[in-house]
Amino acid sequence: MALATSTSRSGSLRCVRARAPAVGTPRVVVRAASVASRSGELEAVSPAEAGDLIKDGWKVLDVRPPSEVSRLPIDGAVEAAIYLPETRNDPASLIKRFATYSNGGWWVGATHMIPNPTWNQEVEAALPKDASVLVLCQDGLRSLSAARTLGKLGYGNLAWLEGGLNAAKPNQLPTKPPGKDPRYGGIAGLSEQMGWTKVQQENGDSAFAGGVNNLLLGVGVFLVLDLLSIAVGYINVLINGPAV
Repeated sequence: MALATSTSRSGSLRCVRARAPAVGTPRVVVRAASVASRSGELEAVSPAEAGDLIKDGWKVLDVRPPSEVSRLPIDGAVEAAIYLPETRNDPASLIKRFATYSNGGWWVGATHMIPNPTWNQEVEAALPKDASVLVLCQDGLRSLSAARTLGKLGYGNLAWLEGGLNAAKPNQLPTKPPGKDPRYGGIAGLSEQMGWTKVQQENGDSAFAGGVNNLLLGVGVFLVLDLLSIAVGYINVLINGPAV
């Protein structure tokens, strides 16, 4: 299956599925328009289709942050995080970090993220404009944003993984180690420590050691230490002012 593209009068990039013209032609091709508007549309590829593209020689661009990549790397992928964890300690940044933490970040291991200011340069240094690039992340949203940006940068052959690694099954993609469930790349925080994530339960990794008492103690320590860390950073800013 290939993608035929057309550019509307408004300059937006639109992609529609079409039959492959010949055997051996990549199943998914997204040709970036010279001027792509924000309303441009890109077709997604399934994990099975993505695996075929990789076998056909497409380059993989992994736009997850290092913390996610370390949990489940993709063999041979170019790694360039499109968003990075917020590390600034000014009052506004601390408030955003605390809001993310208090709204469930402590449970799933999430933190406030900001755009990577050097992402464009990192990608252009690693991938030539004529490369066929498959963009992926854990859930599919960041890779869609990245694919649109790549089109505006002049990359001609693009595809993005619909649903991200969370939609893939073992052995559909070249994970490290081979055959590991790709969903493991998206678990973190207290939910992972307790073994309460869906992928852990389905793979028999949901048991926790130490019993209920130790578990509750660990939860309490985890929450207190995390809150203290944020409070100390905030107090430091109030006393010394934001870092320059």
